[in-house]
Amino acid sequence: MLLFSLALLPVSVLIFYLQKKKNNREHFLPVIFAGLFTGIIFLAFKILFSSSYYLPDANFGINFLYYFITQTFLPVLVIYGLFFLLTRKDSLDARTSYFFPLLASFYSAYNLYLIIEIDKPYSAFHIFIKPMLYLAMLIFIHVLLNKLSAVKLNSSQTALNILVFLTALCFPAFIESLWICGVNFFVWFVPAGLFLILTALIIWPKSSITE
Repeated sequence: MLLFSLALLPVSVLIFYLQKKKNNREHFLPVIFAGLFTGIIFLAFKILFSSSYYLPDANFGINFLYYFITQTFLPVLVIYGLFFLLTRKDSLDARTSYFFPLLASFYSAYNLYLIIEIDKPYSAFHIFIKPMLYLAMLIFIHVLLNKLSAVKLNSSQTALNILVFLTALCFPAFIESLWICGVNFFVWFVPAGLFLILTALIIWPKSSITE
C-alpha cells in the first residue's frame, strides 16, 4: 500500500512528460530534474541535519498553519517563485507550463520526508488520501495558471482567481487538519472527494495539464 503513496507523483510526472509532443519534451526535462534535485537536497538535509518531527496538536488552527506553511505555501512560493524568476527570459506561457512538472517532481522526493515524519503504523489517509490531495492541488493550480496566462483579466477577475489559487493551496492542509482533529468522517471526506472529482473533471476528457 505504501507503494501507492511513493509512486503516485513520479508516475504522474512521467505521464505528463510522455503526453507531450516529442519535439517539445526536451524543454521540460530540465524543469523535471530541477524539481527532483531540489526535493532530494531538501530530503537529505532534513534526514541528516534535522531530528525534530512535528507532533500533531489537538488544535485545528495550529495544525493547519503548520501543514499549510511547511508543506504547501513555502515549497510552492520558494521553489516555483525562484524558478519563475530564473526563467524570466522565457515567455509567460512557458513559465506557467513549468508549474506542474517542477512541483510534482519536487513532491516526488519531498513525499518521502512526509512519510518518514509520520508515526507508524501508516494510516489509509496518509497512504492514499494525502498524496491524491497534493496531486489534485498541483493539477488544479497548474490548469488555473495556464488559463490565466492566456487571457487578460480586470481587477475583480484577478482578485477572484487569486482567491481560488489560495483556496486550492490551502485545501490539503485544511483536510488533513480536520482529519487529525478527529471530526466526523464525512466532514473531511466529502469535501476531499468533491475536490478530487472536480480536478478530474477539469482535465477530462482532454488533459488540460499537458497543454
